[in-house]
Amino acid sequence: MTRIVIQVICMALLLQSCSPGFGKLEAAQSQGQARKQVAMTKNQDVAAVRQRVKNFLISWLIQRDDKKAIQFFSEQAFSNEVLFHESCAGYIKDEARKSKEAVRRGVEKFLADFYASAKPKTLSEALGVQQVITMAQQLKDKVVNNVNADRFLLIYLRPEEVRSLTEKPEAALFLKEHLPSQGFYVSFVSVGQGTSFFFWIKEGETWRIFHAALICI
Repeated sequence: MTRIVIQVICMALLLQSCSPGFGKLEAAQSQGQARKQVAMTKNQDVAAVRQRVKNFLISWLIQRDDKKAIQFFSEQAFSNEVLFHESCAGYIKDEARKSKEAVRRGVEKFLADFYASAKPKTLSEALGVQQVITMAQQLKDKVVNNVNADRFLLIYLRPEEVRSLTEKPEAALFLKEHLPSQGFYVSFVSVGQGTSFFFWIKEGETWRIFHAALICI
């Protein structure tokens, strides 16, 4: 069942990226140079995001330091009305979504829920990899990291593509309106029997989590 859900998500992402007008290249030399500069900046961003994801996972799953792990969340995340909005999550009550403190407590509960009974020493022990490898194989060109080495999947999306990752249209609309127009990164991690994903946005020179969700099966 989990594999079917993941396949549906991956197919939706791929269909969006293949829509008319997506990724067209212009022949002009000036635009080619601009693309090179964008590519260089993107490579630097990927390296920075990868390291932030690793540091977050270590703080969360290896060190089990809730206070340190929650610092990876943007302050904007606690005003995110659709954070953990999935029917299978239940970390934040609908009537409490306007309260930053209630949202913060929901995040803390989520972090604690995924602690293994035996404390892992490495991310290789803490993270499952088969689910994210399956996703990476289907998403292909959207993948920006080495999944086997990192033990998590990292992709790049634009706001208009978020609808494939939400089960409620109103959540997709909220995210599209609040995510940076230039794009953002999404990390997928498999812990225990669950797969979660996190939206990373750039605040100044630092990448932080704006949105988090579970893949419900």
